[in-house]
Amino acid sequence: MLERLDAGLAGDTALAAEALNLPAEAVLAEAVVSLDQPIDPEAIHAARVSLRRHLAARLRDAFEAAWTALAPTVPYAPDGAQVGQRALRNACLGYLAESGADRVAVFSEGRIEQLDTPRGLYTRPRTAFVASFVGSANVVSGALAEHLTGRRTPFAIRPELIEIQPAEGALPEGLLAAAGTLEDVLYHGASSRCHVRIDADTLLAVARAESAGAAPLPPAGSRVRLAWRPADAVMLES
Repeated sequence: MLERLDAGLAGDTALAAEALNLPAEAVLAEAVVSLDQPIDPEAIHAARVSLRRHLAARLRDAFEAAWTALAPTVPYAPDGAQVGQRALRNACLGYLAESGADRVAVFSEGRIEQLDTPRGLYTRPRTAFVASFVGSANVVSGALAEHLTGRRTPFAIRPELIEIQPAEGALPEGLLAAAGTLEDVLYHGASSRCHVRIDADTLLAVARAESAGAAPLPPAGSRVRLAWRPADAVMLES
């Protein structure tokens, strides 16, 4: 894994970020089935968590050094190089969160936006800057935020906590939802990243694990519905 991390720092950050991601639990379950063994979801979950924590503890210094080295020096632009750099930096932060690393500061224009543990930065960002900077969370604000929550207070929602559903049909009870148009799907093997246009000002990213049992996504240009639990949305400072 150190070789993959070094290779990412030297050039192909997107590939290194993907290599650092352990297979999703659904993928591991399929591997168990292929060996004609019974599936134990709790054992699979525990084994995956244990391995991530072991790697995080053993390679904590390397992850921390990489996270620091990959700090952006120019304004963010969604090109291949910066997308890969951000993905690798977020992968390192995820392992640091597992390791129980000390607090990390996120700076903006020379001032501290938030000082927190890696897990706190990732799961409970205080501002829109921190939410988009750490982990590329979606930030919803203005009229759309008011429509969804009854308040114009901006909120963040992580791509992996959003589900893509058919545009038609009843919304499961207790979920928030927004309709939009599927613009593109980026397939990364064990996972896919989608972008859905909600309105002229809002493009939301969705990350989902890929497995043999996953329902196929509709083609680009299709109308879809995005849904998530209200508890997964993090209210941000205005």
